[in-house]
Amino acid sequence: MSAHRSSRYSEIARELIREIQAGIYPLGSLLPTENDLCARFAVSRYTAREALRKLASEGLISRRQGSGSVVRATQARVNYNQYVNSIDDLLQYGNATRFKLKYVRQLVAGEKEAQFLKTAVGTVCIRLHGLRLDRSSDKLICLTDVYRLLDGQRTTPSVVDALGQLVRDLDLPRLAKVEQEISATALDEALAEELHLQTGQPALRILRRYYDAKGRVIAAALSVHPDQDFSYATVLERARH
Repeated sequence: MSAHRSSRYSEIARELIREIQAGIYPLGSLLPTENDLCARFAVSRYTAREALRKLASEGLISRRQGSGSVVRATQARVNYNQYVNSIDDLLQYGNATRFKLKYVRQLVAGEKEAQFLKTAVGTVCIRLHGLRLDRSSDKLICLTDVYRLLDGQRTTPSVVDALGQLVRDLDLPRLAKVEQEISATALDEALAEELHLQTGQPALRILRRYYDAKGRVIAAALSVHPDQDFSYATVLERARH
């Protein structure tokens, strides 16, 4: 790609962002089509497509075949760089963000939930579904499902009670180990709709299991981060003898 072509699609993207923020294209409205942009800016369809792709990557629009480009936000998504070397670092990430709990569901653990919680299939547990948001800007970072055993409770706790219990469960003195599994995935239709992105778009999947001092799983959290919004780093040091 030439520098001229690269700068041109960036210029078009910046102009469209300016118009979105000025209210010319309000939330929920459609941006001009690729053909319209070609005619307006006298560029190739490739350059127009790249400009729209840049807006989509920043979370400003969502693009679906046959539906056009829909304005979803007026500010670019926050990119999160998480540097984790200890449990303390991991919990600091939690302090820099907030968990917006949308609902709580009671369920009988199938194979997936049993594997998350290291428990038997058929065990009664609860699922807390919510959004992880940047504390200062309220920008979406990821979707998160937290699984816990019901612990003898006969009824599903309320959203407030479930969130309070989760905070107590993950209190630092109680945690002995956090196990992480990081993998690439593609957004299914339900996740894509909730994130206002395209089905099949790549994402980062992080499964965390939180253990107490007796080696029992306190909770399991499954988070899905849209691509380009999140990076994860660790530091490995040689053991000292």
